[in-house]
Amino acid sequence: MGTVAPNPYYTEDIAKECMEKIFLPTINAMNAEGRTFEGLFVFRTYAHSNGPKVIEYNCRFGDPETQVVLPYAGGRSLRDI
Repeated sequence: MGTVAPNPYYTEDIAKECMEKIFLPTINAMNAEGRTFEGLFVFRTYAHSNGPKVIEYNCRFGDPETQVVLPYAGGRSLRDI
């Protein structure tokens, strides 16, 4: 198990597809059900021949993600992320 960042396979096209087909639909569905969320919400995805797929949703920092993601916070505290 491991994490790599930045992921060389996560292109602008894949980011756009994830936003349109995974991220926004998930957040919109949660809001529609009255399940609003404030905090860090992680979408763990993988590349499939039919497009990106969700492995899991998570709302915590665990290893190994923390070690890879925190340097991209630009020195901000967790409260600011």
